[in-house]
Amino acid sequence: MADLKGKTVGVNQGSVSEWFLAQVLEKNGLHLSDVREQNMTSGAAGAAFVASKLDVAVTWEPWLSKAKARTDGHVLVSSKQYLDLIMDSFAFRKDFIQKYPDTVKDFMKAYYDAFTWMQANQTEALKVIGDAVQESPSDVSADLSTMTLFDLSTGKQVIGTSSSHGKIYDNVKAAADFWKAQGKIDTAVNPSDAVDPSFINSL
Repeated sequence: MADLKGKTVGVNQGSVSEWFLAQVLEKNGLHLSDVREQNMTSGAAGAAFVASKLDVAVTWEPWLSKAKARTDGHVLVSSKQYLDLIMDSFAFRKDFIQKYPDTVKDFMKAYYDAFTWMQANQTEALKVIGDAVQESPSDVSADLSTMTLFDLSTGKQVIGTSSSHGKIYDNVKAAADFWKAQGKIDTAVNPSDAVDPSFINSL
C-alpha cells in the first residue's frame, strides 16, 4: 500500500469506491491526499487498467479477474480483507415509507423470497440476473464470488433493533463523517434517523 503514494488512481469519486479507497488508505497510514484521483466509473477504471492506461484502479468483477490475468497485474487489496467496509442496503425516502409502509414490507419480503429461490436454482438465477444487468452468467458468478449475500437471519443481526443496534449503525456513522469531511454533505447523518430496523424485524 505504501507504494500507492503519488500514484494516479482511477476511482469513481463520490461513490462507494472512493469511500473504500479512503478507508483502506487510512488503515495503512495514508490519506486520499497522498494519491492523485482520476474520476471515472468503476467499470471504466477497470478497463483502463487492463488496457495499461492506469497504474491503479478501484474496480470490481469482472475487471478484477481480468486484471489478474494480465502478466503484470494483481489485486493489491479487496473488500474480502475489509469485510465490514462495504454494505449494500435498501434505501427508501421517508415520505415514501410513511405513505406506503406495506409496500416497503412487501418489497423486503419479495427480496428474501428471491434470495431463497436463488439458492435452490443457481443456474437459472445466474441467467436471470445476467439478463437484467447485461452480463454473462459467468460474469455474474464472478461478481457474486466477491460478496456475501445475507439471509434474513443474518440481515436482522446486521440491522439490529432500535434498542440494540447492529453493525450497520457504525457504518452509517463512519460514512456520514467521511462525506461531511469531503464536503459532499452539509450535516453528518444520525444513524438512528437513517436506519429503520422495524421492517426487517417484522418479517
